[in-house]
Amino acid sequence: MINKEEKGKKKKGLVNKNKFGDFLCRLFLISAGFALSGLGTALMYKAGLGSSPNATLADGLHNVFRVSYGTGNVLANLITLSVVLVFARDLIRYGTLVCVFTMGIYVNFWGGHLPALPEDAGWLLRFLTAFLGNVIMAAGLAFYVEIHAGLGSLEAIAEFLRRRWNCRYSLAKTAEDGILLLGGIILGGTFGVGTVLSVFTTGILMQWFFRFYEKTFGFLKRFE
Repeated sequence: MINKEEKGKKKKGLVNKNKFGDFLCRLFLISAGFALSGLGTALMYKAGLGSSPNATLADGLHNVFRVSYGTGNVLANLITLSVVLVFARDLIRYGTLVCVFTMGIYVNFWGGHLPALPEDAGWLLRFLTAFLGNVIMAAGLAFYVEIHAGLGSLEAIAEFLRRRWNCRYSLAKTAEDGILLLGGIILGGTFGVGTVLSVFTTGILMQWFFRFYEKTFGFLKRFE
């Protein structure tokens, strides 16, 4: 016979075990999303047509404060994270920390394993590489957002704008990227065709992938 106290303890233990399993599952899935996004970002770097709007802002901070590019990138991330802490703190969870500490690792990993484009690669090949990279990056970002384990600072700001304006995520993301790009340009940051492409397509692509994942991967509903 199991008395009520023992039964309660077993039930509580089962719940904790299930929560831990859910945590590990979410951690694995968001890591897969970050790895995919890192692959796309690395492809954009290989194209040599400009990187993300956040990178333009980081480059601008690097110029203004006379710090290394890496420090400029840290400053850019701190700025966006501070905005999230003030306006959308509820969107910060362990997934936010995983994004902060692992996204760069995935980008560096793929960057070291992907072959460089030929030196005589034409503009069309570079543009297609940048576009493919942007599609893959958006696919990875949308996938990790669907896991609901916390958002990186950039995705969190876009979600905050979506709530505030009551609009589609694609519009909020495009507006956010446009603001980051404009700020980077004002500070003297470098940008290119790939950067402009990222501004106008990342939000639209993420919105499409949201619908695709919801229709294709039914198991994602358990994370809502």
